[in-house]
Amino acid sequence: MVSQAGPTMSQAYIKTPEGRRLSLRCWWPGSVRAMVAFVHEPGSDGARYEGIALALATQGVASYVLDSGQREQPSASRVRTPSLARRLADIGSMTRYLRQRHPMYPLFAFGHGTEALTICFHAVLHPDELHGVIGEAVSLDPPWKLAISRRYRWLAPALLSPRMALTRADRRLRKAARGLSLPLLLLHGSEDTMAPPSGSEYLHRYVGSQDKTLLVFEGSDHDLVNGPGHARVRDKTSQWIEGQLAPGNRQCIGIEYINE
Repeated sequence: MVSQAGPTMSQAYIKTPEGRRLSLRCWWPGSVRAMVAFVHEPGSDGARYEGIALALATQGVASYVLDSGQREQPSASRVRTPSLARRLADIGSMTRYLRQRHPMYPLFAFGHGTEALTICFHAVLHPDELHGVIGEAVSLDPPWKLAISRRYRWLAPALLSPRMALTRADRRLRKAARGLSLPLLLLHGSEDTMAPPSGSEYLHRYVGSQDKTLLVFEGSDHDLVNGPGHARVRDKTSQWIEGQLAPGNRQCIGIEYINE
């Protein structure tokens, strides 16, 4: 079933239990079959998901983006990475809002970079809220980076940029990986220098899910959904969601290297 009408774009605001105001961008197609909740990295912007949201809308998939409010932090040098607890709380507020508002539709979470880690944590803690997880360019720091930053503290600013700031989060995720039981799609570029593909490879190997797929896009870098090969990334993401919506018990474990 494919949606024929173009999506309606809108914006909503929700409040967290702590009283903070969160902004949600929405692309809602004429006929809806499922929803995707997008979460971008600190220093990025929710607008980066417009292209993939429009592509998903043609398949009847609605998209919501948790926008961290870059209007308040226009300079990259002023970007501060929120704590893991705060990001988990924000994602929880978003998923609860979507589940309460649209309980009839399957909900998938899509995170980029460090926020791919955060949604994996959320999936471990609240597996009943989601139907699957999609991680783009997972920033799971290799152990040597943390070891160097501890031994040579003067190198820490260079090693732990805002995009790599959740080092404690990735250590905890390594321990909790087997608790991630939901269907998992990992997307990574082979030339990603900000987040080595080894992070996605580690998750794919150790998560407890019996439905896990890693797609490595040859020649692509950190920004997959908008990079030079964005069309194939969007197509593969749509195909995976279609597989999850298909009737029957889908069980798939594998790694695919895409060099088209």
